[in-house]
Amino acid sequence: MNQNPYDGPVYSKENAYSANRSISNYDRSSGPRVFVDGPYLVVENGSVLPNRCPVTNEPVADNQAEPRIFTWTPDYLILFFLCCSIIVFLLAYLILRRQCTVWVSISPMVKQRMSRSVMRRIFFFLGSIVTIAISIYFELFPGVAVGFLLLLVSLFLCLIPIFPVRVTKQEHGLFWLNGCHPEFLNMVANGNYSVDKRLY
Repeated sequence: MNQNPYDGPVYSKENAYSANRSISNYDRSSGPRVFVDGPYLVVENGSVLPNRCPVTNEPVADNQAEPRIFTWTPDYLILFFLCCSIIVFLLAYLILRRQCTVWVSISPMVKQRMSRSVMRRIFFFLGSIVTIAISIYFELFPGVAVGFLLLLVSLFLCLIPIFPVRVTKQEHGLFWLNGCHPEFLNMVANGNYSVDKRLY
């Protein structure tokens, strides 16, 4: 990966519909950046992505962009989940996480996938609760232990983003996103794209 995150194509307010400017001439006050670093899309808080779905590269109608929060956590956070109580894990998660809000256009197909993922997590959570309740009622204590284990797993799954594009790195307020369609990355790198007109 390029060690200089500011060396590459950039998107800003002045060139919202035809961005192809040298980063060396970029004024940070002009707006949040969007650029490509190898296979990653690099954004910061407030960045606005093109009117295309970053997952499928399908065009999305104007006025459909929505704010989405991307969260980064250090890799060692999993140790808190494995070695500490759920309370300690949640406190560590809230303290160590870094977030940014990015305006993203999402295709209907990807939204359907995300909805199904949410439903699966809800069913998993409810299943763990039912398992605990039935096990307590019939005094099946091994079942209670299994239910609580499933409950912990379901709570952990709730912290995993449902959007396929996820943060792999965070540095100096910039977030490296993985999972974008190659053609979407090429479009951003070339700088020929439009954004939601409501935001500019």
